[in-house]
Amino acid sequence: MQKTQGRTAEAYASYERAIDSDPGLSEAFWNMQRLLPVVYDDEAQIHASRERYTAGLVRLQASLDLESREARRRALRGLLASTNFYLQYQGLNDRELQCSYGGIVEAVMERCYPQWRKPLTIRPSSGGGKIRVGYCSAYLRDHNGANWVLGWLRHRNLDEFEIHCYHIGQKCDAVTQMFRENCDVMYHLPGDLNTVCRQIVSDELDILVYPELGMDPLTMLMAALRLAPVQCVGWGHPVTSGLSTVKYWLSSDGMEPDNAQAHYLERLVRLPNMANCYSTRQRDTLENEISRGTRAEFGLPENAVLYFCSQSLFKYLPQYDYLWPEIALRVPNARFVFLAISSVHLVKRFMARVERAFGKYNLRAADYCIMLNRQTPENYLRLNQVM
Repeated sequence: MQKTQGRTAEAYASYERAIDSDPGLSEAFWNMQRLLPVVYDDEAQIHASRERYTAGLVRLQASLDLESREARRRALRGLLASTNFYLQYQGLNDRELQCSYGGIVEAVMERCYPQWRKPLTIRPSSGGGKIRVGYCSAYLRDHNGANWVLGWLRHRNLDEFEIHCYHIGQKCDAVTQMFRENCDVMYHLPGDLNTVCRQIVSDELDILVYPELGMDPLTMLMAALRLAPVQCVGWGHPVTSGLSTVKYWLSSDGMEPDNAQAHYLERLVRLPNMANCYSTRQRDTLENEISRGTRAEFGLPENAVLYFCSQSLFKYLPQYDYLWPEIALRVPNARFVFLAISSVHLVKRFMARVERAFGKYNLRAADYCIMLNRQTPENYLRLNQVM
């Protein structure tokens, strides 16, 4: 709880106490090494936390014991306890750190599941047989980690591709049903690594795509195996996997700078434009099934120029906070609309940082910034319409 509230120092101390009480508590040890702040107070804190994370990876590597069955179980429990999700949002090149972490994951999986670490050969062409592509994620539902893949499924060449989907998350919803409708075979195998890996291998895929890696612990472990001859990762969580078992990173030309390959261990594939295709069904849902919102409904001033800061607060870095007061100086009736995250502590910490940024320009953040509560998916779409 302290970790998700951004109380990093308290969380670190709690992990230390837990380990002192029970040295075999691998979940606490692994989480302590991966601990990162959610919201940063200043740029110096980014670099300090990065140094501590780097030292944590060194400790994980040095302490890795895979000789006994029990030691391997402890390592698996540690890997499954959490991820290093917040590393990506420091805005730096994470390739070296991700490769270090990926090497640890691969070492564990090599010893725990050697039968699935052997390279696989591509199936021989069967005279017109379809290319068999699998998509595996814990987020084959209404979630940005994977729902962007639906356009690829809808518009695939039906004569050339056979699609298998593996939903390993617990939750299912209307978007899960859309995946079911737009693939040839759909499996719901929540949380069971052995079962889903056996199924994927038995399906003899040609290509296995993970729409994201780094948000869910289980898919990261699976990707360190070789379950298909060609394995790829998409941009549901935009950072290199750091795994030698993943060959291609599927991105878009519109999102990558010229030197982008330097950020990826995988071979970067820059698909045209934004690489997305949203369906008329999604558009019609927005326009017809969801009523149009109003400024008054969301408590927004009618005459202000609204700037929608629509991302989670942890995606905003302190070195760029000056942009808001700079805009406010040029647009006096500007209002910056933010969306809160689940922790009140983190929201207060973020707004204190923003207040300092406005104060440097002799402005008050309270005069320009509006913090709305986290919205339901429907209200989030309506809020976008208002904006």
